[in-house]
Amino acid sequence: MRRLFFWTHFSIGLVAALFIFVMSVTGVLLAFEKQITTWARNAAIEAPEGATPMDADALIALAQANGAGPGARLVLPSDPGDAVELAKSRRDVTWLNPYDGSVVQDPAITAVFHRIEVVHRWFAVTGGRTEVGALLMDGANAIFALILVSGVVLWWPKRWSWPQVRQRIFFRKAVPTAQARNFNWHHVFGFWALLPLAAIVLSAVMMSYGAISGPIYAVLGASEATSKTLPEAGGEALPLGTLVADTVADAGRWKTVTVTLPEETDDRVNMVIDRGNGIAPAAQQVLSVARDGSGAEVVDASSNPRFVVRFLHTGELYGLIGQAVAALASLAAAFLVYTGVTLGIGRLRRMLRPARRPARG
Repeated sequence: MRRLFFWTHFSIGLVAALFIFVMSVTGVLLAFEKQITTWARNAAIEAPEGATPMDADALIALAQANGAGPGARLVLPSDPGDAVELAKSRRDVTWLNPYDGSVVQDPAITAVFHRIEVVHRWFAVTGGRTEVGALLMDGANAIFALILVSGVVLWWPKRWSWPQVRQRIFFRKAVPTAQARNFNWHHVFGFWALLPLAAIVLSAVMMSYGAISGPIYAVLGASEATSKTLPEAGGEALPLGTLVADTVADAGRWKTVTVTLPEETDDRVNMVIDRGNGIAPAAQQVLSVARDGSGAEVVDASSNPRFVVRFLHTGELYGLIGQAVAALASLAAAFLVYTGVTLGIGRLRRMLRPARRPARG
């Protein structure tokens, strides 16, 4: 039975090896895309001599002058000299220079990351998405899931003893051959990367196959943001910039505050204070702020299974630590492909090598 698992593990792994390796390497390169792009965009902003960044009121007025209506989101960074994100819709996103209000062009690194992402998702070295590329990468994700399952079976020691387990979870300092080194590496990387790889691969399968994810999403559903019934703000509405300044003044350390532009008749403004990477829910505080400045209430954020699956795949759901773990797991996957293919081919060679005949004397 173990032999059957091995050859199944090796055969399907060999079929998908190139695609899994490419996904793994590009996954490492994409791990901190958001942080790198943000840094490059902010680095491109040059402050004119003697100029000061616009305050929140001026930025909100600028956003409205650029066509932002109720429901649009304005993401204000804690550093007033950084670019301001304006999202009129999910796909209509621009960044504004906080000094003169001009649109900040995407840095060159954005195009590099876009090309890496296209390769990662669709195996497209040139052009964009293709049906064949999507089919190949989706299939590789499904095969990777099967490889993880069969890999657990093959990793399992025949006899549980500390010497047996130790050489499967720790790197050996001295190994007699390259084959022995690859055996050790394959087991060690597989052990430590199993759980994050399971999260990455299973979330990828869910994103790849609607037939699998659709029923799951339908059962889980998406919950709307909820809060207790809040009293109406009866006083005169304050300028949005004043509300933002007052809100973040009590927030302690924060990185961004997202303001959803309200209707004129709304007596409350929705804000999200983020202390993390802009994704992780644990680092966010969702507030409903009274327009008259009389107070703010914490709101239970909405949850969407698609959001969870997407950012579980990248690790961003758990902040920078999650991103780092996802990057290391992807790097481990690349080593698993290399060592696994090498081990399997080595075993094939030994099987096909003709037995030496005894010398006649």
